[in-house]
Amino acid sequence: MHALVLCPFVASVWLDSSLCFPVHDFHSSTLLDCLDRWLVNATAYLSDDSIKLFADLIWSICNSRNNLIFSKKNKNPSHVISKARFMIIFRNPTVSASPFINVIGATTWMPPSPCWIKCNTDGAFDHVSLANGAGYIMRDYARKPSFCAPITFEVYSPKESETRAIWEVLKKAIELQLTHIIIESDAKTLIDQFSLGNFEGNQRTDALFKDISFF
Repeated sequence: MHALVLCPFVASVWLDSSLCFPVHDFHSSTLLDCLDRWLVNATAYLSDDSIKLFADLIWSICNSRNNLIFSKKNKNPSHVISKARFMIIFRNPTVSASPFINVIGATTWMPPSPCWIKCNTDGAFDHVSLANGAGYIMRDYARKPSFCAPITFEVYSPKESETRAIWEVLKKAIELQLTHIIIESDAKTLIDQFSLGNFEGNQRTDALFKDISFF
Protein backbone atom coordinates (compact mmCIF):
# COMPACT_ATOMS: atom_id res chain seq x y z
CA MET A 1 0.00 0.00 0.00
CA HIS A 2 2.80 2.40 0.83
CA ALA A 3 4.81 1.66 -2.32
CA LEU A 4 1.90 1.87 -4.76
CA VAL A 5 -0.66 4.16 -3.10
CA LEU A 6 0.10 5.98 0.15
CA CYS A 7 3.66 7.22 -0.32
CA PRO A 8 3.40 11.05 -0.71
CA PHE A 9 5.39 10.88 -3.94
CA VAL A 10 3.13 8.16 -5.37
CA ALA A 11 0.02 10.02 -4.18
CA SER A 12 1.16 12.99 -6.29
CA VAL A 13 1.55 10.71 -9.31
CA TRP A 14 -2.04 9.43 -9.02
CA LEU A 15 -3.47 12.89 -8.43
CA ASP A 16 -1.48 14.68 -11.15
CA SER A 17 -2.18 12.07 -13.82
CA SER A 18 -5.23 12.36 -16.07
CA LEU A 19 -6.87 9.70 -13.88
CA CYS A 20 -6.77 12.20 -10.99
CA PHE A 21 -7.19 9.51 -8.32
CA PRO A 22 -7.16 10.85 -4.72
CA VAL A 23 -5.61 8.51 -2.15
CA HIS A 24 -6.49 10.20 1.16
CA ASP A 25 -9.49 7.89 1.63
CA PHE A 26 -7.35 4.73 1.68
CA HIS A 27 -5.17 5.08 4.80
CA SER A 28 -7.05 2.26 6.53
CA SER A 29 -7.70 0.22 3.39
CA THR A 30 -6.01 -2.61 1.55
CA LEU A 31 -4.63 -2.61 -1.97
CA LEU A 32 -7.60 -4.74 -3.03
CA ASP A 33 -9.91 -2.00 -1.74
CA CYS A 34 -8.13 0.50 -3.99
CA LEU A 35 -8.32 -1.74 -7.03
CA ASP A 36 -11.99 -2.40 -6.37
CA ARG A 37 -12.77 1.33 -6.08
CA TRP A 38 -10.59 2.49 -8.97
CA LEU A 39 -11.11 -0.33 -11.47
CA VAL A 40 -14.03 -2.64 -10.66
CA ASN A 41 -16.54 0.03 -9.58
CA ALA A 42 -15.18 2.56 -12.05
CA THR A 43 -15.45 0.49 -15.24
CA ALA A 44 -18.72 2.24 -16.11
CA TYR A 45 -16.87 5.48 -16.79
CA LEU A 46 -13.20 4.53 -17.26
CA SER A 47 -12.20 4.24 -20.91
CA ASP A 48 -9.92 1.49 -22.23
CA ASP A 49 -7.12 4.07 -22.52
CA SER A 50 -7.56 5.04 -18.86
CA ILE A 51 -7.32 1.41 -17.76
CA LYS A 52 -4.15 1.00 -19.85
CA LEU A 53 -2.73 4.14 -18.25
CA PHE A 54 -3.52 2.74 -14.79
CA ALA A 55 -1.49 -0.40 -15.53
CA ASP A 56 1.40 1.59 -16.99
CA LEU A 57 1.43 3.97 -14.01
CA ILE A 58 1.84 0.94 -11.71
CA TRP A 59 4.80 -0.17 -13.82
CA SER A 60 6.29 3.33 -13.92
CA ILE A 61 5.90 3.80 -10.15
CA CYS A 62 7.69 0.50 -9.48
CA ASN A 63 10.40 1.38 -11.97
CA SER A 64 10.92 4.80 -10.38
CA ARG A 65 11.10 3.26 -6.89
CA ASN A 66 13.70 0.72 -8.01
CA ASN A 67 15.77 3.47 -9.62
CA LEU A 68 15.69 5.44 -6.37
CA ILE A 69 16.62 2.48 -4.15
CA PHE A 70 19.21 0.76 -6.33
CA SER A 71 20.56 3.56 -8.55
CA LYS A 72 19.92 6.63 -6.35
CA LYS A 73 18.07 8.27 -9.26
CA ASN A 74 15.31 10.56 -8.04
CA LYS A 75 12.59 11.53 -10.53
CA ASN A 76 9.63 13.87 -10.10
CA PRO A 77 5.96 12.76 -10.45
CA SER A 78 5.59 14.28 -13.93
CA HIS A 79 8.47 12.11 -15.17
CA VAL A 80 6.74 8.98 -13.84
CA ILE A 81 3.51 9.98 -15.61
CA SER A 82 5.32 10.75 -18.87
CA LYS A 83 7.06 7.37 -18.73
CA ALA A 84 3.69 5.63 -18.37
CA ARG A 85 2.18 7.54 -21.29
CA PHE A 86 5.22 6.70 -23.40
CA MET A 87 4.61 3.01 -22.76
CA ILE A 88 1.09 3.31 -24.23
CA ILE A 89 2.46 4.92 -27.40
CA PHE A 90 5.37 2.46 -27.54
CA ARG A 91 2.96 -0.51 -27.56
CA ASN A 92 0.76 1.15 -30.17
CA PRO A 93 2.82 3.32 -32.58
CA THR A 94 -0.35 4.52 -34.32
CA VAL A 95 -1.35 6.48 -31.21
CA SER A 96 -0.62 10.16 -31.62
CA ALA A 97 -0.29 12.68 -28.81
CA SER A 98 -3.34 14.95 -28.64
CA PRO A 99 -4.96 17.15 -26.00
CA PHE A 100 -8.34 15.97 -27.22
CA ILE A 101 -10.13 12.89 -25.91
CA ASN A 102 -11.85 10.38 -28.19
CA VAL A 103 -15.59 10.78 -28.51
CA ILE A 104 -17.61 8.18 -26.66
CA GLY A 105 -21.31 7.74 -27.47
CA ALA A 106 -23.67 7.05 -24.57
CA THR A 107 -27.41 6.59 -24.13
CA THR A 108 -27.48 7.19 -20.36
CA TRP A 109 -25.71 9.80 -18.24
CA MET A 110 -22.70 8.56 -16.33
CA PRO A 111 -20.75 10.46 -13.66
CA PRO A 112 -17.13 11.46 -14.34
CA SER A 113 -14.08 10.05 -12.57
CA PRO A 114 -13.09 11.55 -9.21
CA CYS A 115 -11.60 15.08 -9.50
CA TRP A 116 -13.25 15.58 -12.90
CA ILE A 117 -16.26 17.77 -13.69
CA LYS A 118 -18.68 16.77 -16.44
CA CYS A 119 -20.33 19.69 -18.25
CA ASN A 120 -23.55 18.83 -20.07
CA THR A 121 -24.73 21.37 -22.65
CA ASP A 122 -27.74 21.69 -24.90
CA GLY A 123 -29.09 24.27 -27.35
CA ALA A 124 -32.37 24.72 -29.20
CA PHE A 125 -33.55 26.83 -32.14
CA ASP A 126 -36.97 27.26 -33.78
CA HIS A 127 -36.74 28.01 -37.52
CA VAL A 128 -40.25 29.52 -37.59
CA SER A 129 -40.27 31.85 -34.58
CA LEU A 130 -36.46 32.16 -34.39
CA ALA A 131 -36.79 31.55 -30.66
CA ASN A 132 -33.72 30.00 -29.13
CA GLY A 133 -32.09 29.06 -25.87
CA ALA A 134 -29.39 26.96 -24.32
CA GLY A 135 -28.16 25.79 -20.98
CA TYR A 136 -25.51 23.82 -19.17
CA ILE A 137 -24.91 22.02 -15.88
CA MET A 138 -21.67 20.96 -14.19
CA ARG A 139 -21.60 17.83 -12.02
CA ASP A 140 -18.91 15.91 -10.18
CA TYR A 141 -18.32 12.16 -9.67
CA ALA A 142 -20.88 12.15 -6.84
CA ARG A 143 -23.49 13.53 -9.28
CA LYS A 144 -23.58 16.78 -7.29
CA PRO A 145 -24.28 19.89 -9.42
CA SER A 146 -21.73 22.66 -8.91
CA PHE A 147 -23.01 25.22 -11.42
CA CYS A 148 -25.79 25.58 -13.99
CA ALA A 149 -27.18 28.36 -16.16
CA PRO A 150 -29.85 29.06 -18.82
CA ILE A 151 -28.77 31.26 -21.75
CA THR A 152 -30.53 33.24 -24.49
CA PHE A 153 -28.83 35.06 -27.35
CA GLU A 154 -29.18 35.96 -31.03
CA VAL A 155 -28.49 32.95 -33.23
CA TYR A 156 -29.74 31.73 -36.60
CA SER A 157 -29.32 27.95 -36.55
CA PRO A 158 -29.40 24.95 -34.20
CA LYS A 159 -25.65 24.48 -34.75
CA GLU A 160 -24.96 28.03 -33.62
CA SER A 161 -27.13 27.53 -30.54
CA GLU A 162 -25.29 24.33 -29.58
CA THR A 163 -21.95 26.09 -30.19
CA ARG A 164 -22.97 28.95 -27.91
CA ALA A 165 -23.80 26.50 -25.13
CA ILE A 166 -20.36 24.86 -25.38
CA TRP A 167 -18.70 28.30 -25.58
CA GLU A 168 -20.50 29.46 -22.44
CA VAL A 169 -19.66 26.41 -20.32
CA LEU A 170 -15.97 26.54 -21.31
CA LYS A 171 -15.85 30.24 -20.47
CA LYS A 172 -17.36 29.49 -17.05
CA ALA A 173 -14.90 26.62 -16.51
CA ILE A 174 -12.03 29.07 -17.02
CA GLU A 175 -13.63 31.58 -14.64
CA LEU A 176 -13.93 28.83 -12.01
CA GLN A 177 -10.33 27.71 -12.76
CA LEU A 178 -11.39 24.14 -13.52
CA THR A 179 -8.67 22.00 -15.10
CA HIS A 180 -10.21 18.52 -15.44
CA ILE A 181 -13.43 18.86 -17.43
CA ILE A 182 -15.49 16.75 -19.84
CA ILE A 183 -17.89 18.34 -22.31
CA GLU A 184 -20.94 16.21 -23.07
CA SER A 185 -23.42 17.28 -25.75
CA ASP A 186 -25.98 15.74 -28.09
CA ALA A 187 -24.54 17.86 -30.95
CA LYS A 188 -22.48 14.93 -32.26
CA THR A 189 -21.29 16.73 -35.40
CA LEU A 190 -19.80 19.55 -33.33
CA ILE A 191 -18.22 17.22 -30.77
CA ASP A 192 -16.71 15.07 -33.52
CA GLN A 193 -15.30 18.18 -35.20
CA PHE A 194 -13.79 19.64 -32.02
CA SER A 195 -12.40 16.29 -30.87
CA LEU A 196 -10.47 16.05 -34.14
CA GLY A 197 -8.98 19.49 -33.49
CA ASN A 198 -10.92 21.15 -36.32
CA PHE A 199 -12.05 24.63 -35.29
CA GLU A 200 -12.93 26.08 -38.69
CA GLY A 201 -16.47 27.54 -38.85
CA ASN A 202 -18.62 29.66 -41.13
CA GLN A 203 -18.95 33.45 -40.91
CA ARG A 204 -21.25 33.18 -37.87
CA THR A 205 -19.52 30.41 -35.97
CA ASP A 206 -15.82 30.81 -36.83
CA ALA A 207 -15.10 33.29 -34.02
CA LEU A 208 -16.92 31.05 -31.52
CA PHE A 209 -14.99 28.00 -32.75
CA LYS A 210 -11.68 29.87 -32.35
CA ASP A 211 -12.65 30.90 -28.82
CA ILE A 212 -13.52 27.30 -27.95
CA SER A 213 -10.12 26.20 -29.24
CA PHE A 214 -8.47 28.92 -27.15
CA PHE A 215 -10.44 28.03 -24.02
